Amino acid sequence: MTVNWLQVLLLCFPIRIAFDLVMVLPVSAAPSPNRDVWLVPLLVIPVAWLVGAIVIKLGSIFPDKTIIQYSRTLLGPVFGSILALLYAWWFIFFAALGVRISSDFFLNSVMIFTPVSVLMGLTLLTSVIAARRGLTTIALVNQVLGPVMLGLIWMLIFLSLNRLRPSNLSPFMAGGLGNLLTNAVTPMAVCSDIVNLAMVIPFMDNPAHASRVVKWGVPLGALHLMALVLVVISSLGIDNAALATYPGLSVARRIAFGEFVQRVEPALLTVWLGGVFVQVTLNLMWASQAMAQGFNLRCYKPLVLPLSVLVGLVALLLGENTLEYTALFDPTFFGPYGFTFSLVIPSLLLLVARIKRPAIKSPPETQT
Repeated sequence: MTVNWLQVLLLCFPIRIAFDLVMVLPVSAAPSPNRDVWLVPLLVIPVAWLVGAIVIKLGSIFPDKTIIQYSRTLLGPVFGSILALLYAWWFIFFAALGVRISSDFFLNSVMIFTPVSVLMGLTLLTSVIAARRGLTTIALVNQVLGPVMLGLIWMLIFLSLNRLRPSNLSPFMAGGLGNLLTNAVTPMAVCSDIVNLAMVIPFMDNPAHASRVVKWGVPLGALHLMALVLVVISSLGIDNAALATYPGLSVARRIAFGEFVQRVEPALLTVWLGGVFVQVTLNLMWASQAMAQGFNLRCYKPLVLPLSVLVGLVALLLGENTLEYTALFDPTFFGPYGFTFSLVIPSLLLLVARIKRPAIKSPPETQT
């Protein structure tokens, strides 16, 4: 089963936009919020392109292997298995983060009397079923979800235009370049999860087309994020936006268009639900594949359910409330953490590949 580059490109958007729309990461994670954080997505582009270039180069050397499989080829079975465990944790962490943020979002916005464990359980159950179906099924479902979500995003932006206050964006660069760079660290680390493409390239109908995903996906995602941040800051003002737990939801609740459009939160909830479903499902599937490939198991599917339980436990342990786990986005923590997996490890693997020039010899393939 294979996917084409357009399907992979579409998979990138729900994951990114779901988080951006609700939390607007450059605002909520900025250590020193200022009016210029809308420029942060422009700084994200070159970093994500660099990570993508490294992944594509590795993919051209090992077109039929994931990062887990060629890690075993380059580093040997012992260190390759250790790296598999590390990346399995990387995927589990992001799946847990998606589950917890989505559950708390619904708990705090529309389902205030529902136990968080119930919301988490429903999210994980749906993702387990989808993850066992494989990448092709997820991509086909997302072909329907993705365009709908993008359409709803631009509808929300359009309906917000009458409430924009350009004066909230001035003075320009009052915080200075150093402050802007500091605020950009966490978004750079989060958006460099383009490294996850290393788990997809072997299943593309033409692995050489992975470069198109990076070339177009990174700037398009950054421009969508920039548009959302501009709307949030110009609507709420930087002070109100920085204090809001869910800036995107705050903007949506202010939207009114005559007597016809009064409440657009359901559109935002639809986008969020679709994006979280794709994000959690992919990360759960990749975590299962990392474990299966790292330890030479024939099939990843039996691992999906037990790993989903681990995802649920990690999600509960992230913190007592939203403020505690959003502290994980502090640049002093998330910067080194994210770049270790997205930039440092792939760069070292590429260096070893250039030194050793190993013969490509595929281990047993994990079913998808």
